Amino acid sequence: MIRWRTLHKWLGLLIAVQVFLWTGSGIVISYLDGAETSGQVTRRAPASPEPLALDAARLQEPASLTAELVAAGITGISDLSLQRLHGTAVYRVSSAQGVSLFDASSGESLSIDAKLAASLAERSYAGSGRLVDVSHLVAGTHDLVRHAGDLWRVSYDDDLATRVYLAADDGRLLAHLNDSYDLLHLMLTLHFMDYSGGHNFNNWLIRVVAMLTLAMVISGIYLLSRVVPKKSR
Repeated sequence: MIRWRTLHKWLGLLIAVQVFLWTGSGIVISYLDGAETSGQVTRRAPASPEPLALDAARLQEPASLTAELVAAGITGISDLSLQRLHGTAVYRVSSAQGVSLFDASSGESLSIDAKLAASLAERSYAGSGRLVDVSHLVAGTHDLVRHAGDLWRVSYDDDLATRVYLAADDGRLLAHLNDSYDLLHLMLTLHFMDYSGGHNFNNWLIRVVAMLTLAMVISGIYLLSRVVPKKSR
């Protein structure tokens, strides 16, 4: 009997802590501003793309990029497209090694440096803050879960501490995040019990808690059956 009581007591304490976390995080989530947590309040709507003003005679033929591709060790090309990058016509090449950029006029390899990353971030930023930092983050060390590669993080000193994330390979805008998003992310982590960085509600930890909850219920039923008078059964 003592062991059953002890088991029930400690299981109840454990489940109570998690119920408190579920309830508390749910309350906080319900009060957060969706526009702030999504970064939309500082994100400028993308302008309609302007036609590329190109002089076909000055463009490199894609086939002429062969030497550059070989020199860069690029193989297994799956896609090659002509795009605009900050007013410049570029070839975007997708291969087994990832994404590479080449100047469509000169054929030279291009890379996204800190200056270009800051300029691209400014084009998407609609807040009133001042740019305070541009950081290159290596894959596996950054806080953007849904992007596996390197990226640039451009930070502003507005009220939300906005951070603009860009893909380091081709300058794609990935996200606008801020302190409000960080709070939401923490609350969702506690609510879904997914401490891997994602928001998966069907993870192993929540299954364990579900089994422990079932064990608490079973132990409670057993204890109740022992204290109910025999005549009332």
